[in-house]
Order: sequence, then C-alpha cells, then structure tokens
Amino acid sequence: RLRTESRYQVGPSARSDELERRGRIRATPRGVYLLGPARLWYSDVLGITRISVASLATAELKVLPPIKPVQIIEAPATTRQTPDVRTRPHRFPTEDYFQFREYLTGDDTRRIHWRLSMRSGRLTVKRPETREITKREILVVIDSYLPKGRALNAAHGADEILDGVVEAALGLTRHLVDGGDKVILAAAALATDHSAIQMETLFARPGAVTRWQDLGARVQWQGDFELTDLMEEVDHQAHAIVVSAR
Repeated sequence: RLRTESRYQVGPSARSDELERRGRIRATPRGVYLLGPARLWYSDVLGITRISVASLATAELKVLPPIKPVQIIEAPATTRQTPDVRTRPHRFPTEDYFQFREYLTGDDTRRIHWRLSMRSGRLTVKRPETREITKREILVVIDSYLPKGRALNAAHGADEILDGVVEAALGLTRHLVDGGDKVILAAAALATDHSAIQMETLFARPGAVTRWQDLGARVQWQGDFELTDLMEEVDHQAHAIVVSAR
C-alpha cells in the first residue's frame, strides 16, 4: 500500500563501513509495514557488471492513524410512543423524591413549589434527592471481522474502509473522553511481535493518546474474532458502541 520504491546510489568516494540513506515515502497510510530486506549490489560506472550483496537488514514502519474531530448529531424527533432507536426515555418531574429549601437568587424559577410557598409565606423550591450521573463508562469496539477466504483476501477497497472505521472510532473516543466519560477501547489487532491477531483492550486515558493510535495502527481485517465473540471476550456490562463497516 505504500505505492513507492526507493532507489539510492552511493558514489565511489564513500569510505564508511556503514551508510544510511533516508528519503520521503510518497504515501503512508495507517498500518504496520515490514520493510526489507534491502537489495544491494556493486556495479561499475557504466552498469556493465554487477555484484549482488546478501542483506538481511529489515525495518518496521508503523503509521499512526490521525484523530479527527467528530460531530454528534441529535436524533430527529419522532411521534412514536414505543421505544425506538430514535426515542429516548426521560424523567418526568413527579418521578423523583424531592427536598425543599428557601428560594435563593439565581435558582431556576421553574422549580418553585407555589402551594408550599403560599403556605409558608416565602418562596420555596424543590430539588431532587437523587444526583444525576455525570460520568459514564463506555466500551468502544472496532469491528474488523471479515469471513476467511475470498472475501478476506480480495475485498475491493477494504484497506481504505478499515482506515475510516479506525479513524471514526478514535475520533469518537476523543469526543467521549473530552466530555468526561471513561472509555475502554477494544479491538482485534496485530500483536506487537507480529505473531498473530489477538484481542486487546485499552483504557483510553487523556494523557496517553499515542497508545490509542498505536492500537489503531495495528488493527487489521481478520477472520478469527467475530463481533459476538469479541463482546463476550471483553465481558463489559456498561454502555457499548460498535464502530463497523457492515
């Protein structure tokens, strides 16, 4: 996927035993790439004779995915009364137990209890005894499953699609973390020693964004962990968001 080939020429004036050459790579998409071994040879100026040199040197190139901003769009209004993907439960004003206290400047006037205020002779407001939940624990799952065989080996444009899935998941994670939520990232990714695809979970801490990107760089299409298996492996009971290309 790098769509490039690098060629370097070392002149006869070079006397060092070790040489290093660097150049720009034209396209570096997200992922982990194993480069090498390099092909080296000596040749005369005219290129008539050539002597190949065996080389075992390899290098690893890891391209971290960018974290792009996401915009959460509120669901459109609906006339349905039954639970639906576009409806959400809400608390009615009479569904909670309330405590009462004297009205203070700046209080929400909609919470004034007028009957009690008339009895006591002073403005009284009600406030719920229960406290609203300020933080949520959310599981963000990157779904990279494709069936083994033809679909996994010959999916047209699959690499670009997976890049979009990873970028969307990381952008959503950043949005949730910035909003104060606790986020756990889960994905099937290439192991750090490149031996196999394995399940990984990661607590998305605000100060460790590079670790999110490292996990995103190692996510590959795989046919070992179906989404249901992945969810059972994590065994998470809180809110869950699955980012998928299905």
